[in-house]
Amino acid sequence: MAVIYSHNIKVWALLAVGVVCTCYFLFKSVFQSVRVEDKDISHVHITSGRIYSTELPQRRLPDALVVGAGKCGTDALITYLNTSKSFAINTIYSGDMHELNFFNNHFDQGIQWYIDQMPPVSSSQVSIEKCAPYMWNPQVPARVHQTKQDMKIIMVLCDPVKRLVSLYSHINSYKLPDGSDPLPPFSDIIQLKDGKLTENVHPRPSQPFLESGKYSVFVSQWLEFFPLEQMIFISGEDLITQPLVEINKVTDFLGKSGSVTDRNVYYDKGRGYYCFESDNSKWCMDKSTKGRAHPELSPQLLSSLQNHFQPYNKKLEELIGKNFGWPKYFGKKS
Repeated sequence: MAVIYSHNIKVWALLAVGVVCTCYFLFKSVFQSVRVEDKDISHVHITSGRIYSTELPQRRLPDALVVGAGKCGTDALITYLNTSKSFAINTIYSGDMHELNFFNNHFDQGIQWYIDQMPPVSSSQVSIEKCAPYMWNPQVPARVHQTKQDMKIIMVLCDPVKRLVSLYSHINSYKLPDGSDPLPPFSDIIQLKDGKLTENVHPRPSQPFLESGKYSVFVSQWLEFFPLEQMIFISGEDLITQPLVEINKVTDFLGKSGSVTDRNVYYDKGRGYYCFESDNSKWCMDKSTKGRAHPELSPQLLSSLQNHFQPYNKKLEELIGKNFGWPKYFGKKS
């Protein structure tokens, strides 16, 4: 009798070990296939002995906004970030890059309409909207805060004189049907009279050339609603010369350190430009996408423009505690 009892114990012990081992390898294989990031397994469920993931990509409010400044490298920034699966960006590529402008022009459509325009994202991804015109509209910071108080704000800023001439060249690159430039000569728009700068034409009424370079005015509007800790300011010049350094600042800020590496962003010596590479695509900047010829500025006009923006640059440094080292633009292509 004792022998039979002992034999039964051994059988049950072996069965128990077998069950434990089976469960271990089952759980291990499932969790590996689920590919849970950041050890988040809240979406893994067990029902009737089966393990499955209920998480599907869903549309939600973005975690961060790239709000400007236009012509300082915002397009390049999201192109870099888009090489990583850690980020989902709503900008649509269709010939030229389009922006949603919800907080500018469609706020009356409501939050659900806005969410419906966002890309589906997993719980581990950071959702981003890029819309450079958000920077200038004084109504936008309050609307963003009303919508999501913990929104992270990203700004790419560059020498305001460089930005001014880049904007001019950008607008003139879209020729009229007869092949002519849509804008008059730069010296007819920005003039120096009796030692003072005047702006005679507003190609974009909501974004006058001279006013849009006063970054401190617009940053102050954002700081009324968002603390400095929720904002990051990237150098547009450094984004050109050392992009990975600037991108790492953004990925750290967004809690995704190391998600963009030198495998994604590298300098192509043959082309003389940086390339962006992801698992599915590769794209390199070249002369067709960068290096538009800027208008010639007289030394007097260039100096006056630099002096015009200098007090606003100084105020910006006081607001955010960062010196960008401007002026850095001296009439070259950019």
